[in-house]
Amino acid sequence: DTTLIISNISNGRVQLLNLSTGCLRSFVNHTATVRKIRMYNGEIVTSGWDGCVRFTNYLSLEQRMVLTDRTMGRCPFFNISPDGRYLFSFSYDSDLIPLGVANSVRKWSLITGKLLKVLAASTEIKGTPRSGSIMIHRGRIYVCGDSGFFRVFDIETGKLIKEIKTDSDFRSMTSLIHYHYLLASDWEGHIHVFNLLTNRIEDKLKCHRTDILCIRVHPKYPDIIITSSSDGVIKFWRMPGFVLINTIMVNHHDLWSMVFINDRLVAGNIDGEIGVYDISDVGNILRKGRLFISDQSFVVQALGSKMFFTNDISTMEVYREKEKQKIAGKEAEYLLDQGNNLLVLKELFGIKDKPNGHLTGGADFIPLLTESLG
Repeated sequence: DTTLIISNISNGRVQLLNLSTGCLRSFVNHTATVRKIRMYNGEIVTSGWDGCVRFTNYLSLEQRMVLTDRTMGRCPFFNISPDGRYLFSFSYDSDLIPLGVANSVRKWSLITGKLLKVLAASTEIKGTPRSGSIMIHRGRIYVCGDSGFFRVFDIETGKLIKEIKTDSDFRSMTSLIHYHYLLASDWEGHIHVFNLLTNRIEDKLKCHRTDILCIRVHPKYPDIIITSSSDGVIKFWRMPGFVLINTIMVNHHDLWSMVFINDRLVAGNIDGEIGVYDISDVGNILRKGRLFISDQSFVVQALGSKMFFTNDISTMEVYREKEKQKIAGKEAEYLLDQGNNLLVLKELFGIKDKPNGHLTGGADFIPLLTESLG
């Protein structure tokens, strides 16, 4: 139903914004920040810094199941087996047991919720970075993480099939099954190319100045890879060969995550802004607008328009465009009421609806976020 699911780094709140209706819901089941979200069988599956994986019903927002144990540290990542039988969680168990334990992968039964196995994702901690990722393919679990470990396990037995030690601290991972590759990023801006046929890391490419936080495959063009980094840049690469074909300078650091909605790339950053880009033509990427969200309020602004949409008009202020003078009272209320339009939200995210002709706006005023939100 075109709902964007959002978490932040300051608390355990998860927000659900319906892009068709403007309805904003939220729940707080975690006691600390949520770092991974996935929809599965009508439930929102989340993992976070409280060392838990939690299942929450999408409609009622009631928690159904919690996967954790007393030695499970912060959990930045999980993955679910294709047959839906197992969930594999990655955690920093050294948080709780400083000596002799580093990163762990736990195998959970999704039928009973019981812990089945604990696999060692690494055997030592060499540095301060913390990160890890899990991919599942054809009966094998591929795990990379900090301390330079890349490991392959049998999904049923948990047996270690392959281990590669590197000098890199791995960050995230994605798959290019049609090229028989797994792509693993690190904190130094490299992407490591793991060949699924040879079980070897065959290349290491410098793609960003610093850590690559997210790697995505273009939803329409499977030969195009999109990367985002703490250097504030989103890059588009053509495969094979990693040919750089376009770049977005976001001007915000720590581009944590990217998702796709229709022909839009939606990218969140550490400053609380969610940018929206039209990527239907990768040779001509267009910035469409931005979304700001707080606990119970959000504001959407379309680029080049004085129209906006918010569920809480008190988050907006109005200024005259030429004098930069604040407008108050009844005039401000009238202008804000005239400028607040749900179609801005729909068109920004490519939700099909007939435009009403008012999105460009003609008044000589500027709607701005108040300091409390923006």
